[in-house]
Amino acid sequence: MQKRLSTKAIPLFIAALAATLLFAHSVQSATLEVGSGKPHTTIQAAINDAGTGDTVLVYEGTYTETINFLGKAITVESVNGAAVTTIDGNASGAVVKFESGEGVDSVIDGFTITNGFSIVGAGIYCAQSSPTIINCIISENEAFVAGGGLFCGESFSTITNCIIFGNHAGNAGGAVVFGGVSEEFPSITITNCTISGNIAEDGFGSGIYGAGNHGSATIINSILWGNTGDNNEIYLLGSAHFVTVLYSDVNQDGYGLPDGSADTNGNIRKDPLWVDPLNKDFHLQAGSPCIDTGTSVGAPTYDIEGTIRPQGSGYDMGAYEYKEDKIIIAVDFKPGSCPNPIGFADNKGLMPFAIMGNTGFDITQIDPASIRISRDGVADEVKPIKWNYNDVATPFEGELCDCHELMVDGYMDLSMNVYRKDLVEILRLQEVAGQTLSLIVTGKLKDEFGGTPIKGQDCVRVLKTVLIK
Repeated sequence: MQKRLSTKAIPLFIAALAATLLFAHSVQSATLEVGSGKPHTTIQAAINDAGTGDTVLVYEGTYTETINFLGKAITVESVNGAAVTTIDGNASGAVVKFESGEGVDSVIDGFTITNGFSIVGAGIYCAQSSPTIINCIISENEAFVAGGGLFCGESFSTITNCIIFGNHAGNAGGAVVFGGVSEEFPSITITNCTISGNIAEDGFGSGIYGAGNHGSATIINSILWGNTGDNNEIYLLGSAHFVTVLYSDVNQDGYGLPDGSADTNGNIRKDPLWVDPLNKDFHLQAGSPCIDTGTSVGAPTYDIEGTIRPQGSGYDMGAYEYKEDKIIIAVDFKPGSCPNPIGFADNKGLMPFAIMGNTGFDITQIDPASIRISRDGVADEVKPIKWNYNDVATPFEGELCDCHELMVDGYMDLSMNVYRKDLVEILRLQEVAGQTLSLIVTGKLKDEFGGTPIKGQDCVRVLKTVLIK
């Protein structure tokens, strides 16, 4: 006769099961450190020991080796970014290999990948694999045939926030080669990347080259400029290759309008105005046409240096988000309200707003007395009347005038109030009744924290029923 589990034993059984599952989960994720004085001194040794879901955490320095992910769903990431963490292939093959069916959970994040030498794919070689490649500088690699920077064959790779510069191919694809020959239709996605200074000796796609029988690439918020050869940023081998380019700056016929303005896909063909490309500085200068002209769709939350996107009224093109010499703050007028309507029937009422803190920004460093509210086209500013510290709002990630109704998020905010009468009279809001517009909040940090300027903005809906007494 089958025995039934006693109802008294059920709680113990559930507890034991939960403990087993918790233990299993903790075993699945480990961090393996690489660096001087760490348990591993080479990246490949850590990869060899890693299991599914593990992270290989690499401290800054130059690692002279080539690495192979061996089909593992792991993350290999640097502690301090690509600028100070280099994998040098020593001209002994592809620097990084994905050739064992790796998928999106195989991630490489935050390295300079350089000095690779191979027949194809000297910097990164992807064959029948679809890894995630983010925040990397892929430079000065050489392929004898194709794909000086990357070779993506039979691949569905995603490449985000990367700089691909100064790579060389003897035949085609100085920077990137994509495509395939199988019945599958391989497709790669390149988002917020900067691709420049790459060479294809035979003149086929010094930037991006579509090879094989077929394949597609989607390019978003990226800059392809200064790769060797006229009209040679993108080259497709045949009619079975497709490239979709959106909100990008491409120095090639067919992108942007003749007057320099954006085409229907948001693409332009204008000098991106990098700071110093000859010395590998691809930051955008003030006035660059790539500032605020990208799209939020598919854009990463941060740039290659960890700067939050967007910094201005829109997302930028390229690996770097342009930032002025100020701290960009998150602002929420009428926390918990979406949209943010303003009615002025009661001129004695107060309008609440918040400057939001987060894990990397201590809002107690702000000088509350410095805060002012303004709008474009009006010189005068409004000064808040009272403030305190509490958790009242959650930052919104998305287009500027979109919103949500979320409030507390566990981080302290600088909560402030302003007279509605001051807003309507000083900022002349009666002139824009019925419209949605951006209110700009400026100020600075306290002097003991450097006095750095701060700036943020949020949208409000000005109601048509405006009463001024």
